[in-house]
Parts: sequence; C-alpha cells; structure tokens
Amino acid sequence: MTLAASLNRSGEPDAFALHVLNDDFQTLGLGYTLDKAWPILKQAYTSSTRAKLVLGDVETFDWGSQTMTLTLSASNALKAAFNIHNRVEVSNAFGRPHRAFVVVVKRVPRYGGIFLEPGSQMALRYPVIYVDEDHDGKVVLTIRPIHTVGDALIKLSESDPLWKTIKQEQIRDILGKAGKLIP
Repeated sequence: MTLAASLNRSGEPDAFALHVLNDDFQTLGLGYTLDKAWPILKQAYTSSTRAKLVLGDVETFDWGSQTMTLTLSASNALKAAFNIHNRVEVSNAFGRPHRAFVVVVKRVPRYGGIFLEPGSQMALRYPVIYVDEDHDGKVVLTIRPIHTVGDALIKLSESDPLWKTIKQEQIRDILGKAGKLIP
C-alpha cells in the first residue's frame, strides 16, 4: 500500500520511499549486525512491504536530527493500516514487534533496519527508527544509524561512518529538491 503518489515535484518516479515490512526482527532472523541483516532486508522488502511512505507523505525532514514528520493524512493512513487508535499504540505497533523497514532511493535499496522502542536493550549495529506522535497527531520517525541508550551518537561527528549509513547526500538532495528539508 502506497500512502501517497509515488512522484516527487520533478515527476521522478520512486525518488524516495520508506518501506514498512510485514516481517520483523524475529521472522526475518536479522541478528544484530549489519553484515547479517542487510542482505536479508534487501531481499525481503520486495515481497514483504505492508506500507510504503513516499515523498508526498513527508511533511518535513530535519536533516540534523534525522527526524521525519509525516503529513497528517499519511499519519492517519499509516495508523489505520496498522490498526493504531491512540498515541501509546504508535510506538508499540512498530517498536515492540521490531518491524523491519528499508529505505529505497530511485528504486535502489540504500539502508534498512528495524523499528525499535528507545529504551530497548538490544545491541543492534544497523539502523533503527523510533516512532512517536506529535501533539497534532502526526507520526514522527527518528532515524538512527545504530541503537544506543542515551546520547552516545550525539557525540559523534557527522563525518563518522556510522552516520554516513543514513545521512546520504543523494537522500538529502532529493528531500531538499522536494522542499521537505529543515536545515
């Protein structure tokens, strides 16, 4: 299910998409390292996508904090797709089953990982997304290159290889051209 049109403002098909999979950490057997998880995720997203978020679903993307806020209509559609009825259920619907995701740029998978609750003790060495809902009912996705408890990632420079996994220039350029970036 695609939540919005797959075209960005320039008319380029599938410039950016975040695939939310039916499968999760356990059903895919992802393990804890990028070397194990990434080949599995690249293969799984083609047949396991339950929801596909595209540029039209993104209201803003704060590049510095790697925080994506969905439009209200996309947020409502996503909540309906996963039978979410209140704010507490937003994080639980994605983070507790550790649902998988893959980010695709111009039809090429770029990175993936799992949705996770922020306080999890899982020592994952690949990308995670923390899900929340703002006061307006919009779904907010905070993307991290690995899961850490506390602010350990904040101390890393932007040039650190960990950040390069998710802070890819091509993604920034697409979001910028679409008018989605918060500097």
